[in-house]
Amino acid sequence: MKTGKAEKRGGGKIQLSLRLNFQAASGVSFILAVLRAGIPCSCGLAIPFDGLDVLQREAFKIPISRQNHAMQTRTSRSSNGSQPAAIANPPRVAHYLLPDDGAIPNNPKLPLLVYPGAVELSGGDPATIFERLFASNGWTGSWRNGIYSFHHYHSTAHEVLGIYRGSAAVQFGGESGITLTASAGDAIVIPAGVGHKNLRCSPDLGVVGAYPPGQQVDMCYGKPGERPQADEAIACVSLPGTDPLYGETGPLIQHWSGKDPCA
Repeated sequence: MKTGKAEKRGGGKIQLSLRLNFQAASGVSFILAVLRAGIPCSCGLAIPFDGLDVLQREAFKIPISRQNHAMQTRTSRSSNGSQPAAIANPPRVAHYLLPDDGAIPNNPKLPLLVYPGAVELSGGDPATIFERLFASNGWTGSWRNGIYSFHHYHSTAHEVLGIYRGSAAVQFGGESGITLTASAGDAIVIPAGVGHKNLRCSPDLGVVGAYPPGQQVDMCYGKPGERPQADEAIACVSLPGTDPLYGETGPLIQHWSGKDPCA
């Protein structure tokens, strides 16, 4: 993937943003603080209401504020029991099951997983934090770059993206999909078949990508002739044995368990 310049969306659609402040009191409470029109904020991850359908979700974006994010951390250890490879914050996840849009198949069983504020980034080379964390949980083939500015998907592999610098508004699911804004520290797990496109991004956007062991990534674009072969390939992509950030007990295991497309 490479960084593409922002592409403006037509139609003059007004997008409403609701800012959520997370407070650690007794559990996690939500405070709706700001209602305004405009483009998605780049300070956090834009997460639509879970109860809205896809078309409604596209119009509502709720950035997550990290001002009150708990400073607790979780240690991810290598499978061989060695010293911690990297540190991940306590897991929070949003999940979206995206329907076939005609050109982009998406995934009929596995939801897109979004981890806001997954890690605390520091040091002169923050990308290494994501690289070590993914590798410690068995996700390999890592790269550093950006996100393509056109719709594409992978029919032969799941993918994790870790934002180590900057921010980007990314559309998932094709032209009728949802738009999320991801910032440094966020991570996104993209199931095989789910389309993604960089709509706009900061000039310094930096992304680390990786894949489950044994999975070789391909490139599909939603063009005529890709299907049904792409659908058949997606149905054969096995479930990973670990969450790329939280290992054998992470949110991926919870949300993808029992949904093996190969079964």
